[in-house]
Amino acid sequence: MIDRPDTFEKIVLGINGVTPRIDVLEQVSPVMISRAVKEILRVDKEERFSEDVWKYIANSLVRDGYVLLPKWLVPARKYMVKLEKRKDVRPMLEKMVMEGRKPRTSMEKVALERLKLLIGA
Repeated sequence: MIDRPDTFEKIVLGINGVTPRIDVLEQVSPVMISRAVKEILRVDKEERFSEDVWKYIANSLVRDGYVLLPKWLVPARKYMVKLEKRKDVRPMLEKMVMEGRKPRTSMEKVALERLKLLIGA
């Protein structure tokens, strides 16, 4: 189990080809996190992340404005809900994706583009 956010951060950096600095906290992007979680789960489907790590992931996603998530980041959603300012946005955007409808508003377009970034990571 990956149980510490600082350890997770260093793993994320390493998977993304960045040499981590052990002596400082380094911010990682949601795209880097998505790539790392996807790779970790590809290598070991049984790997687990602690609640603190999922909170760290959720904070990063909300901080950078991500709303829609690929399946490997879904466990972060329950922590994102507590951090999101507008509680009505995510369900509306998820419905758009589930229905397969094209985005109509700029907010829908941005959310869909960000999801594509995470998926393509």
